[in-house]
Parts: sequence; C-alpha cells; structure tokens
Amino acid sequence: MKIILNSILLGLSALIFTALVACKNSESNLTSPVSDAVVDTVETSAAPSPFAGIQFEGRGFGVSGLLFENNLIMWFRENNGRRSERFPQMYGTRSDAANYPVWGTFPENFITFGGVAKDGVPALVNPKSVSRSSIELNYLDGQDLVLGVVINGEAKAYPENVLWWHEVVNDVVGGVPVIISLCPLTGTGIVYKMPENPDTIDQLEMLPVIETTWNKWRKLYPRTVALSSNTGFDRDYQRYPYDDYREDDTAPLFVLRSGQTIDNRFPNKHTVLGVIINGNAKAYAFSKLQGTQIINDSHAGLDILVVSELGASLAVPYDREVDGQVLTFVRGNNLAEFEMIDNETGSSWNILGVVTSGPLLGKRLRQIPAYNSFWFAWSIFWPNTEIY
Repeated sequence: MKIILNSILLGLSALIFTALVACKNSESNLTSPVSDAVVDTVETSAAPSPFAGIQFEGRGFGVSGLLFENNLIMWFRENNGRRSERFPQMYGTRSDAANYPVWGTFPENFITFGGVAKDGVPALVNPKSVSRSSIELNYLDGQDLVLGVVINGEAKAYPENVLWWHEVVNDVVGGVPVIISLCPLTGTGIVYKMPENPDTIDQLEMLPVIETTWNKWRKLYPRTVALSSNTGFDRDYQRYPYDDYREDDTAPLFVLRSGQTIDNRFPNKHTVLGVIINGNAKAYAFSKLQGTQIINDSHAGLDILVVSELGASLAVPYDREVDGQVLTFVRGNNLAEFEMIDNETGSSWNILGVVTSGPLLGKRLRQIPAYNSFWFAWSIFWPNTEIY
C-alpha cells in the first residue's frame, strides 16, 4: 500500500499526535524543570549521531502520520519506501491501536493524496547551532517566535521560522537526545525526550519548553545558541508558508468528521496554553491572561501557577508546591523586571520560577510540561477541556 500525504496532513497528523500522546500521561512526566544556568556559546555542527539504533533511513523521527476520523496513529517511516508491518507502539487516543494494529488493516478510503511526495517536509537531524551573534541568524527578527529549551545548563532556541518548513528536529541539548516538534497548522510546539528504544514505549516523555519571542529568549539566556539557517535545505526561513492561516478567524485546513463542529468560545486560531494532568485538560486562553501576569490556580489535584508576559507571547505553568508547602504568589514591586513574591515566606522569584532573594534562596519551581495551541485544535482533541 502506497501512502503519500500532503504537507498539510503530514504536519497536522505528526504534531497532533504529539499534542495527544505525550500529554495523555503528563502527570508522570513532570520532570526536568528549565534551568536558568548560563552556558558558553559555541557553534555546533553535525557530530556522530546520537540516534543510532532508533532510526529509519538514518533520519530519526520524521513527519509522518495518518489523520483518520481525527483519531491519530503514528508510525516510523517506511524503510526506503518499502512496505513494513513493523510499528512502534505509539498510538493516539480512543481505539486506534486495537482497530488497526498493522499496515494492511488501515482504511485506505480515508487516506487522501495531497500532491506532495514523501519528505516534502523534511525533518532535521543534528542541525547546526550558532551563537546569538552569528550572521547565520540574520533570518531572525526579534519578534519571531522560538521554542526555547534548557537541559543540564545548555540553552538552545529552535526558531519557528525553521520549524514551519521542517516541523521535526532530532537534536541533542545538554547531552540529552530530544525531539523538537512544531505543527504550524495546529499551533503546537512540543519537546520530547528521545526514547532509547521506541519499540518498547507507549508514549513519548514530554519535556518543559518555553515558547516566546527571540528577543525575550536571548534576554533570559544571553548565552543561548540557536538553529543556523544553514540546514542543508533550500528554504526561505523569512517567509511564513501558509499565507494568512494564523489569523484568528481563519478556518482549519482539514475537514472535520461528519457531525463535528468547532467550539466557538474563542476564535479558531486564538492561542491557549494547554495543561493536561491525569488526562484532564485545561486551557488558559491568552485573552484571559491579558492584564493578569500571575495566576494561582489548581487543576486535577495539582496547585498551579501560570505566569505570563503576553508582549513576548510567553506563558509558563509551574507547580506551586515547594518542599511540601503550597505557595501563593503576588506581583512584586519591581516594575522594570518581572518579579513575584510568595505570601508564605516573602521570597522574590523571577519569571523562570527561580528565587532571587529571601528565605527560599536557591529554590526553584518545577515547570510543568505543557504547550501552546490554536484553540480549534485544542478543543477538538480535548472536547471536555476546562477553561480558566
């Protein structure tokens, strides 16, 4: 069976999978808070691949998937285009795994050809990263969005300008192999830990990420590195390829299943911060965060703090519990920089959840793995979502 999907379905299915699968187990994956350590800026290029043993076609994870009745199944690429019955056990929600466990039972009549051949949206593997002052970042404007990741003291930015065209990046941050994913059609940017053996897992482990502007990210992490424009592909990284698709009231680029409608409580492309705890979803719409930089909340038994700086398109959730004590936060008096104070100890904290002064100096909040999404996508795949 030959399956060729267009770039729209490829990107949508691969990243809606990411929005569903890893987040379904988000409670158990609340690990590795973002570090604010400063790192040296060095240019890095292709090195011996850390993905040996888990690659198809020597590429690592790629943009590949099926969209069937909005139920998602994700699999590895076919090896060199040959049909394969071998699948990793990574499926979307509902009954997909039970209903369609092998290639031959996929419902071919629901597969749509879109005119773009395989690898029309090529994933990146071990891409070159450069210091913030490099001319190879001239494609970036200060207001362009990036997915920022910090692991073991290494800070790295993945500009969405590049991810629009590639959607999946297989890379290493702080010595940890990771998968960076962005679906420009659902507005979901997510980071995962690369599994050592994909055949033995059901879900990818989601890692913390900060989506914000390039200006804000390099201010938070002055020694950050970022993806070079020299990716080995001929793409215009200063051009958004989907015209006015990001405008709030424009329609999705895929057909809903029969009888399904889009939740109209927010515009289709309105950005929400999505948090999922024990399978319970909650959306923090950016419009609801306007004028409220600090939100003390609870969801599915977890005490949550959401901090935001909407001028930098930034919203980050944290666990409010520190050493067994649940803290309540208010805005500090520092108007020049973001500052919050906890009522319980009077300690001062920055936007990265790190204590800057006070009795809890040396402590930090645990960042909750979460991601931003267009409202239509979030509401379709989490129809019972709560809304702040």
